[in-house]
Amino acid sequence: MDARDTTGFASLYQMPETNSGAEAANNSWEYTVDYSQSMSMTQNDGNDPYLFDAQYKHVYVIDKARQTATIESPTRFWFAVRSTDVDKVPLDGYYQINGFSVTQVTKLSVFPLSMSFEHYSGSEFRGSDIHHIDFEF
Repeated sequence: MDARDTTGFASLYQMPETNSGAEAANNSWEYTVDYSQSMSMTQNDGNDPYLFDAQYKHVYVIDKARQTATIESPTRFWFAVRSTDVDKVPLDGYYQINGFSVTQVTKLSVFPLSMSFEHYSGSEFRGSDIHHIDFEF
């Protein structure tokens, strides 16, 4: 993610946290993303305060792989899924990545905000592909 003034932007939470998976049957791992927070907001052009209760929950299983998540810096975070059994990597070579990120903007000077998502796939046996998704808001 690139921002003009990154002091007004921060990555707060990255879920599921590394090592939070529970071992399931047959070398599979179950993860739970469970987040809730009450947020003070305003409405009517900032004249009226209200409390917004945000909630998100997702439980999923990854077969023969483990997922990690890291906040590398206030403006950079990442997820990774790594096989625990190299002989059992899915035929298409891809795992679905599930994740939840909470960020905070404290200065309007970060806008417009540009974010980039990079997806690396492959292994030393299959080569590597890099896919980019960029957007601005």
